[in-house]
Amino acid sequence: MAEKKPNPLYRGMMAGTAIAMLTGSVLTVGPAIADDTTPTPAPSTTITDNDSPADQNQKTRLDQLAADTAWWLDESGYDLGGQRATLEETRQQLDTLRQDSQLTASQAQQAIETAASRLAAIPASLPAMQPLRDKLSQYDKDSEHADRYTAATWNTYTQAKQEATAFLGSARPAKTEIQEHANRLDTARNNLAWAQDTEYRIGDTPLTVTGGTATGTIRLDGDTLPDTLTVTSNRFGDITIPLDKPTVSWKQDDTTLGVGTTTGHYDYTYDDGTDSPIRRVNFHVTATVTHGTPVTGRFNDGEPFQFAKTTDGTWEALTSAQLGTTTNLDTWAGGTVTLSDGTTLTQTGMTDVAVNTAPDVDGVPDQSGWQTRGRTITYTGKDRNNTPVRVQVKATRIYDPSLSLKLQRTSADGTTATIWDTGTVNSLNVKNTGLKPLPYTMLGDKYVLTAGNLNTAAGNVRDVKITPRLGGNGTRAWTVSYTVDQIGEHGALTPTTRTITVTQPFDPAPANKPNGQARLTGFLVNGQPMAGFNPDQTDYTLHAKNGERMIVTPQAAPGVTVTTGPSRQTAYTTVQTWLVTGPDGATSTYTVTLVREHDKPTADEAFQPGEPHAGFTDEKNPSLDNTRLYSVGYMLDGKYTPVAKDTFDIPAGGVLAWQAYPGQTVEANGTRVSGMTWKYTIGVLAADQQTYGTRDVTVTFITQATSKAVLDGVKVDGKPIGGFNPATREYEIRVANPDKYTVTPLFDKDSGMSVTVEKTSTLATITVVSADGRVKTVYKLHVAKQSGLDAVKTLLQGDHDELAATGAPILIVTIAAVTMMLAGLTGVGYMLLHRKHGTDHADM
Repeated sequence: MAEKKPNPLYRGMMAGTAIAMLTGSVLTVGPAIADDTTPTPAPSTTITDNDSPADQNQKTRLDQLAADTAWWLDESGYDLGGQRATLEETRQQLDTLRQDSQLTASQAQQAIETAASRLAAIPASLPAMQPLRDKLSQYDKDSEHADRYTAATWNTYTQAKQEATAFLGSARPAKTEIQEHANRLDTARNNLAWAQDTEYRIGDTPLTVTGGTATGTIRLDGDTLPDTLTVTSNRFGDITIPLDKPTVSWKQDDTTLGVGTTTGHYDYTYDDGTDSPIRRVNFHVTATVTHGTPVTGRFNDGEPFQFAKTTDGTWEALTSAQLGTTTNLDTWAGGTVTLSDGTTLTQTGMTDVAVNTAPDVDGVPDQSGWQTRGRTITYTGKDRNNTPVRVQVKATRIYDPSLSLKLQRTSADGTTATIWDTGTVNSLNVKNTGLKPLPYTMLGDKYVLTAGNLNTAAGNVRDVKITPRLGGNGTRAWTVSYTVDQIGEHGALTPTTRTITVTQPFDPAPANKPNGQARLTGFLVNGQPMAGFNPDQTDYTLHAKNGERMIVTPQAAPGVTVTTGPSRQTAYTTVQTWLVTGPDGATSTYTVTLVREHDKPTADEAFQPGEPHAGFTDEKNPSLDNTRLYSVGYMLDGKYTPVAKDTFDIPAGGVLAWQAYPGQTVEANGTRVSGMTWKYTIGVLAADQQTYGTRDVTVTFITQATSKAVLDGVKVDGKPIGGFNPATREYEIRVANPDKYTVTPLFDKDSGMSVTVEKTSTLATITVVSADGRVKTVYKLHVAKQSGLDAVKTLLQGDHDELAATGAPILIVTIAAVTMMLAGLTGVGYMLLHRKHGTDHADM
């Protein structure tokens, strides 16, 4: 067999290398580290005749090495310097061998090992690898003090080192990968944590430590930030960090205009001067102080109002104002909006006047003539801190010519009923009214005509005066006069005076006839025969002037018994009854109703509630169309008391009051329900000047006069009870004839209270009801017959002597005189007594 000669390219790969001895056909070559200029020498070998052809695995490996050689040339991105020629030579040699169809296994193996050695030597010799090698050298230095650090952070550092070391032997190290390993080593080193716990605090606030950086946010007291903060630590002691003044900033907060937060940043790197990788600590501390004076607004001389931040960053406030004047509702004289910091805002917008009338109720058009007129004026500007502000002034004026007339009847027991009610109507349309006659039995009750639903805030109906007078048969009549404004074009008002009359007649006295012989022969009125007396009629009406005393005495034939019956009294009426019993046993009841003229009203008639007090809350209005009030209650002595219910009492001197939300316009119309109870309809126009809602509240005004229900005294048979005390409710009295005695209550008629008397032969019951109907007081007189001596004493004392508290008169007389009087009872004395006590008269 002819000897196979080595390929010349293969021989070139072996030139200048040490000879390695072969065992069989496999050659083992260790990697060589080449410099940048000298090609890697290939070891020599001896070719034998028994050398086998290269196998497929070797050929595949040669292909991979050829590709790696080309990658370094084309894709590495490194400056290879002298290595470039070596790589090119290696690639050409590999290409030649790959094309040799006679390539033996030993030749292929030798070429593989030579090429692999050359490629492996390139990464270690690249300048780009130097930073990574430096990081690994630093790790070796740090490992001398590995016990300083926590196990977790040191293990992370070690892991990064191991991965970088393995990477150095890779076949294709890219620049980005080199940087990644270098960064990983840096991060791991920076995150090394001191084996002992280290805390950093500023005062009581701990800082958060991540790696070598301590961060935190603290809130400080005061108006300014300090120039430095002191950090305490258990490792480094106290560390002073300075304020980075260019980063100091003030920011308006989101809750109160004028109050904001000043924020400053304290950034500092502390170095303890050692070679420890954690000798430096970076501090990033944010400190804040909240300060400033709240800024409010004021329209002209109105109440201060608050601002709220809107979504567009502007601080906005709503407030209310009166539109126009009392003579022209649409005129606008302008106004000034000032802030509490001294800033004056600029008027930047004004809407046209919008007119809204009252809506229909259940399909019925409103009859009151009520309307609102309003416009919105906008003011804008900036406060002293350059924060934009906006004020919406909702200027409105209500025109309300309405009133309601109500006639109410109150009986002696305090029961009140409404006889006639106009409802809320336009006062310009009210006319003279004659009402349907009431039954004669109601003639003696109390009647009060009141004007209600007067909008005192609007003032379009004013100077209301109601004057009562009497007509025939007890007819009540009232003259009502008032001034009302007529509205014209563009809200101009023209005052006009109106006068109307309301008349309440009664049915005539019923033609009731006496029964059998139970008849009166007449009545004496102040000692004179009653005009118009009819023997066949039992019911009569009398008229009296204001303050005129009327003593009514029934007259009867011999054998006819007359006893005073129940009576009832109000301030200006008295209803007195007599029970008449004839010799034939028949009975009849006679009634005299006295109606007295009066021009002085009683306390309840004269009472007019004070004008409601309107206030505003500082709370933010929930919405522009909100018609719900913040609260309702009463104002007394300058103090506002909210009440959760819609029915409540108002103490003496108090007025209805409420707190509205900013921007709302509120009115209240009140009308008497009964006595001292008023119903108010509170109308609320929302801040949008379009949405309107109402709320009804019922209040009872408490006054001393209208709550009064006590007597000033009591007369029995024309004589006052001696020692009477209004607080004492029961008395014992003695009368000449328990079946025929009179009881006359004495009371304060001006208060408006009413009194009824019920009596029997043993008990007289007097019931007093206050004008407001809330207080009822009952007095009881226990009746006993006078003894003979008592009768004589009464006769001797005459009409000017008063009965004692027990009803027994006290008189000291001689025994002889008493004896003489007793002896004379069968004669003239008896006649005198009979004449004195035989007829029941009434002081009306």
